[in-house]
Amino acid sequence: MNLGKTLRLRRIFSSGRALVADGNALSCDAPNRIRLLAREGADAVVLTPGQLQQVSEDLDTLAVILRLDAGPGRPRLLSVEAALDMGAEAVLAELSADSRDSLANFAASAEDARRRGMPLVAHILDEDWREGASLAAGFGADLIETALGAEAADLREFVHATGAQVLVRVEDYRPPNQAFAERLYDALQNAARGFVLAHRDLAGGALLDTLHSLVHQGITAAQAATMLKAAHAERGNSR
Repeated sequence: MNLGKTLRLRRIFSSGRALVADGNALSCDAPNRIRLLAREGADAVVLTPGQLQQVSEDLDTLAVILRLDAGPGRPRLLSVEAALDMGAEAVLAELSADSRDSLANFAASAEDARRRGMPLVAHILDEDWREGASLAAGFGADLIETALGAEAADLREFVHATGAQVLVRVEDYRPPNQAFAERLYDALQNAARGFVLAHRDLAGGALLDTLHSLVHQGITAAQAATMLKAAHAERGNSR
């Protein structure tokens, strides 16, 4: 592996696993929320170039993953070279197996990232993640972001078959229960290198605390469920 890529990935996965925050879930007061994320144990944050300019003084130890795409059918935000110039540790590109333009754009980004030693995260847009993830792995993506709905056994089989690394995206935060906590725990134990938190409760919330404890402290599913339920009950009592 390219030395530059190895060092950049090491910053994101300094303890072997990573908790990544998706900056698209930031609302107002982004600098303060970024400071909270750094203080509460997130390892990296996905940002647009504009967001990075806004919060650059507040990142502390957070690694930066710059978003290359503005969304399906929209112009590219920046190049891999520009992301390197901005000091990013990695870039994120979207991929849909059903879109020829998406495949062409992703292939170009993957080649550019490979030549420049930049880690590439693939954000799979398709509801059925398997085909898109397999294509991303074939293009050489270093990390593949899948939805929490993927079964742990399927993730494990995919990782074994492709050698790709997986991050599980968590954005649906329903009333917490044991099944939700077990799904998080199983994903991490079976295949995932960490989580991408994309819920609006991005900083200072129970979900962030629970994911951090799962990723970096090795708590059990039962302990995770207890944390989520206690926080949910506290919020209910405060209303």
